[in-house]
Amino acid sequence: MADQDAALQLASYRLALGRIGFNQAAQDALNQHGFNSMYNMLIYSKDQIKRVCTVLRERPVAPLDISLEQEQFLTAMRNWVKTRVRTNRPIDPDLFTREVAVAEAIKMVNQTEEIALEKDTDVKAPEKFKLNTKWIVFAEAVDTYLNRLKGQGRVPLNYVIRTLYEPEDNAVFATEQELMIATAPLTGDQYDIDNERVFGIIKQLILEGPAWAYITDAINRAKDGREAWLALRAHYEGESFLNKQKEEAYKTIEGLHYKGERLTFTFEHFSGLLTRSYNDLQRYGEPVLESKKVRDLLVKISDPKLESAKQAVRINVAYKNDFSMAVNFLAESVETIDRSKTRNISALNQNTNNSNRGARNFRGRGRNNGRHNPNYLSRGGHGRGSGRRGGRGRNNHGGRTMSGSTYIPPSEWNAMSYDQRQTFLQTRAASRIQAITSALNDDISAITNVSGHQPATQQIAGVQTASGSVTPAQTVVTQGSSQPFGGRAAHSSRTG
Repeated sequence: MADQDAALQLASYRLALGRIGFNQAAQDALNQHGFNSMYNMLIYSKDQIKRVCTVLRERPVAPLDISLEQEQFLTAMRNWVKTRVRTNRPIDPDLFTREVAVAEAIKMVNQTEEIALEKDTDVKAPEKFKLNTKWIVFAEAVDTYLNRLKGQGRVPLNYVIRTLYEPEDNAVFATEQELMIATAPLTGDQYDIDNERVFGIIKQLILEGPAWAYITDAINRAKDGREAWLALRAHYEGESFLNKQKEEAYKTIEGLHYKGERLTFTFEHFSGLLTRSYNDLQRYGEPVLESKKVRDLLVKISDPKLESAKQAVRINVAYKNDFSMAVNFLAESVETIDRSKTRNISALNQNTNNSNRGARNFRGRGRNNGRHNPNYLSRGGHGRGSGRRGGRGRNNHGGRTMSGSTYIPPSEWNAMSYDQRQTFLQTRAASRIQAITSALNDDISAITNVSGHQPATQQIAGVQTASGSVTPAQTVVTQGSSQPFGGRAAHSSRTG
């Protein structure tokens, strides 16, 4: 019976060799070198297959014409057998057609190029598990990390920590890599090597945190990566722990409210925390309906400037049933409001600067007929200009303006929002302070930079009159002229 099975296997194997281009003489020669069944392909390496083909080509007696394509297909057969063994699938020689050989050869070339470019050190490990680390996020990060690392037989290492020991019946896999992860055997020499390597990775990530407490001494001694992972899942994915995580997510959602843009809490912060909490509930097996998320989102926004945007969400069917779309739409509305506010402030600043330039160009002709400091804010004056009183200049608004102010008609003022009014008032106050400070600095600079006169401190202290008496310091000597300095007393005091 065993001999009959061996004969059947040999016949099926020779047919498979024939489908990839080996004639009868080549099949006989390969049989003589030990290539007698599909399973025998497992004991030969790629280099050994290449050497056998070279020997058969170059043998002195009856050399065989074995092409590079045939050699590649024979190597592809070996790779196909190893892949099916790795994924617990049957090895049927009838399944190995020329089309399968071509696909397998192409895959081998791609794998060779990937190995040349791939470096495990280029893959960044997840953050270590700490007290405040979320288990679900950590578990996904570890799975992604192990998926990037290849184990024995080029199987991604996350097959070691997969949930199911074996895949469900009639399971459908999108890619061959997904199939390999789901079906790679969790026994054997290759698995033992990969399992120990996975344990080292997990230990490094949890040793300094609270999760290490759930790894038993037996698991640690055996360096069993799969058992270590199952122990962590038993604790962090248990019902009581998950309930606690759900409560924290709901608590976060309940406490979130958006009342307008703040430096410490923007709409981006608000929507990010809300989205993360809903994602956590999804991971914990308690998803929230999209329409419920949108309703909660609108209730939690109390910024009056977003009322029209909220109404648009309410009447739009797509926004009402898609939380992400609603968030993006509202975020764009917030940005639009911010840009509009920035333009308004810029316009107010421009008007203020224009007013300042008009005031600084003023040289009034009033009771003080001496040279006038253009930055000095005089009171009175009957000529053209923008003094506080009188004056019929182009910059006069009923005697209510001063350098650095901007007049807004009542109709425009009533049309402005509260925020716009506050911005205007703050800008005007800052402009007035700047104008006054600049004027004083210019006066002080004129005093300290006089050349050919007595020291500025003595000039301020007093000046000698024609009769030899000293008058208290009411004037400042500038280059060739006297100028009022300081209030009404200075204006009413005149020197000859």
